[in-house]
Amino acid sequence: RMSSITAKRVMAESPKLATAGGKERIHELCDKFYARVFKCEEMRPLFDNPDEPHAKRLAWFLVQSMGGPNTFSRERGFGALGRAHHGPKRNFSERQRQLWVKYMFEAVEEMEFGESFTKWFKPWIESASQMAMY
Repeated sequence: RMSSITAKRVMAESPKLATAGGKERIHELCDKFYARVFKCEEMRPLFDNPDEPHAKRLAWFLVQSMGGPNTFSRERGFGALGRAHHGPKRNFSERQRQLWVKYMFEAVEEMEFGESFTKWFKPWIESASQMAMY
């Protein structure tokens, strides 16, 4: 949990990130998410190299998308956030998309994020995953 001073600073910078409890909680969420993904036979083919820092990159992306620090763009190059949001169609099936969402929602539930986070995060993830199909 965050201190009240840290919570106030994060809330001023990014209300959505504040509902998550800060960027550290998003990093933990992504670790839990990828622990599920890499156990799934249907999901593993999506990843050329499971040893790459997938969880870290997803956390950077989510944090920046929520209005937090621009680490994703800084580390992945200019325009990376736009390419990630609106880039070329990903090569995954509808079943894999559904599993991706399922594992993300399971990780959210495991971390016991409050309603103020899940009420906007779950529809956002569902919508983003559908947009990635096209």
